[in-house]
Amino acid sequence: MKLLLLLLGFGTTACNEAENPVEYGCPMTKFSIKARVTDTSDRPIEGIKVEAVRYSSSKNADVSFGPNEAYSDSEGTLVLNAEAFGQDNPPLTVTVKVEDVDGLENGGLFAGKEIDVNVTEKDMVDSGTWINSYSVDAGDIVLDKSSE
Repeated sequence: MKLLLLLLGFGTTACNEAENPVEYGCPMTKFSIKARVTDTSDRPIEGIKVEAVRYSSSKNADVSFGPNEAYSDSEGTLVLNAEAFGQDNPPLTVTVKVEDVDGLENGGLFAGKEIDVNVTEKDMVDSGTWINSYSVDAGDIVLDKSSE
């Protein structure tokens, strides 16, 4: 009788696994942020470092990102990919740190800043059990020349 119950238990577990596959890992929120970095005269700036530093939602405040960074190309464009632990739904706000790390090399010294990128439901590209992914066009990031 014990052997029969044991086999019956394994049989029902195997059947249930096909309907509800086991997933491992931690819930994540992933962001792909597109932007263009320019000066106040609308000229593209190359070599500007952009990094997502935190995000906030109605559920979580100031969630930190793992290492992430992107640099603007000769057209000033960049795509920043960042992910953080935890799964959130919009509205979300991603705070992005922008800094000139090459000094005078690409058109002068520009003042850094932090900007907030708003993420809405329309920015969602994938929603899953463990991972929500968003793609956001942040538009132009305009930098002023530094006074230093």
